[in-house]
Amino acid sequence: MPLQRGDSSPVACGLILICQVVRTRSALFATVLALALALSACAPRSSPAGPGAAPSETAPQAPKILTVGLLRQPANIEGFTGEGGTAGGAGTVRYLIHDHLTVQDDHDAARAQLALEVPSVEQGTWRVNSDGTMDMIWGLHPGVRWQDGAPFSSADLLFSYTVHKDPDLPHAYLAERRNMESATAPDPDTFIVHWSAILVTADQARALTPLPRHLLEDLYNADKAAFASSPRFTTEFVGLGPYHLVRWEQGSLMELARFDGYWQGRPALDGMIVKFVFDPNTMVANVLAGAIDLLVPPTIDVDAAAQLKQRWEGTGNTVRVEPVSRFVYAELQFRPELARPVNGIRDHTVREALYRAIDRQG
Repeated sequence: MPLQRGDSSPVACGLILICQVVRTRSALFATVLALALALSACAPRSSPAGPGAAPSETAPQAPKILTVGLLRQPANIEGFTGEGGTAGGAGTVRYLIHDHLTVQDDHDAARAQLALEVPSVEQGTWRVNSDGTMDMIWGLHPGVRWQDGAPFSSADLLFSYTVHKDPDLPHAYLAERRNMESATAPDPDTFIVHWSAILVTADQARALTPLPRHLLEDLYNADKAAFASSPRFTTEFVGLGPYHLVRWEQGSLMELARFDGYWQGRPALDGMIVKFVFDPNTMVANVLAGAIDLLVPPTIDVDAAAQLKQRWEGTGNTVRVEPVSRFVYAELQFRPELARPVNGIRDHTVREALYRAIDRQG
């Protein structure tokens, strides 16, 4: 079965990717972009010039549109609901529309995106001070622009810091809010954050999502309630990513178009259609009908994916199941005074923990 584009024009080779659960946000983003590159390579070739035609004449190519299926609709994009980026925010879609200082790879390690590099002790950009505080120095890629053409700079991050620190706004990343103490922007390409305590996950910059100061600062200063409910976090979102939001039909779809001014170069596809299909059986029917090219988490279950794989045997379409990442696991103890406590039994919280760990009935 040939894969169908969003405009119903078939491409030269079929490829479908079914992801059960992808490990991290950037792994999913990389998966979507990798598929985009593959589909762009599979695009219809222009027909050779016919008799009498000028050698330079070629048939026009159909737009390269990727149609993505999602089982739920995001509440917002980078909004302030207190639910976090992937729960209350746009999850998968946000990483197509917006860029961040860093992203996480499939090993949960931070990788630089808008930042020139991830701050590190070795480079002197992550300074741990003798009083238990720390400083992080972020160097930014020059020449980055918002999707409306305005330049992105450290002033945007300084505004973002102010907003994320605001106790009047719901926030999901409380450790970051509590421990970020001050910030400065000494020049357009440098941003410095002073932390009141050591936080080993600070390089993920979860509470430093870039916000467009030129579009939001006046509203934030005038009316915080209106700011939090602004369409700038939904239907009028302006980001830094490779595709910009054209329209958002609530309960139906999002239309994304290529952002030609993207700082990392021209995106591979002309655009994307993100369809919201809230029933797994309907989603499978859409896939089999060729109305959807790619499914991303949360998606159909393993049994349905296995049936699809069996039906597609020999067609060139692909079903891939990724391992689940939503395990409850124990973090390492990053606070040295508690990792190897001296005379820890004198601490009543340690004694209480030991007491509660005992199977007293047994």
